[in-house]
Amino acid sequence: MQKYTTANAYLSIEKVSKRYEMMSGDQYRQYLTDNGSAVKPGWDDQVNMDWQKEIMRTAITQNYYFNTGGTFNRTRYDASVNFSKREGIIQTTRQKKMNMRANIEQTFLNEKPMLGMTVNRQISDQDELPEPNHVYRSMLTFVPTTSGYHADGTYIEDIDRRDRNPLALIDQNRKNAVHKTMFGSVRLRWDILPGLVFNSTLSYQDYQYNESTYYAKDSKLALGKTGKRSVRRMRIRRRSLKIT
Repeated sequence: MQKYTTANAYLSIEKVSKRYEMMSGDQYRQYLTDNGSAVKPGWDDQVNMDWQKEIMRTAITQNYYFNTGGTFNRTRYDASVNFSKREGIIQTTRQKKMNMRANIEQTFLNEKPMLGMTVNRQISDQDELPEPNHVYRSMLTFVPTTSGYHADGTYIEDIDRRDRNPLALIDQNRKNAVHKTMFGSVRLRWDILPGLVFNSTLSYQDYQYNESTYYAKDSKLALGKTGKRSVRRMRIRRRSLKIT
């Protein structure tokens, strides 16, 4: 009887190496003053907002792996689990993945017949930005003189502007995508005579995709609507039998 076990884990950190240099709040106020203008009333909180810093973060990735297997008499087996959790650079984005795999093989008689089975399960759960270009543009162009909030705590917005409040964009608009895959196979190999081998494989695959996109009732990406939600689902199943 032989047996082995492996386990490992790691942690990594990811951050933006270089950001675009944009005007600070003070520089923007001075620029307007020099050109005979001023910050729009209600949009000057006497702050120096760096919107890139506000919505981006140092992202942490965790990964864990476990594997075990061995042999017992005429049986060989192997099983593993891998789990990872990754934060996105943009706040509210992240991804979780899990991969589970098991394989077993059994021989009989004089070890010429061999029966094997494999099962593999993968799951990915990801929170994304439904319209990322709006976020990327707005974190560079939204005015740096406001904190992003009105006195009552609601997000400050101007529908006549081409950009949007970056804080509102990542808070009021969400997208989640889940991928699930199941694969299984049963294999039979029989060395009947020298040069005469029988092989058969019965396999099954099930793939599912579920996507949900949500816009809050105050979202400026869904103007004129009291919120918006869309759902998309897909499922594919395959079965096959191969004999050689």
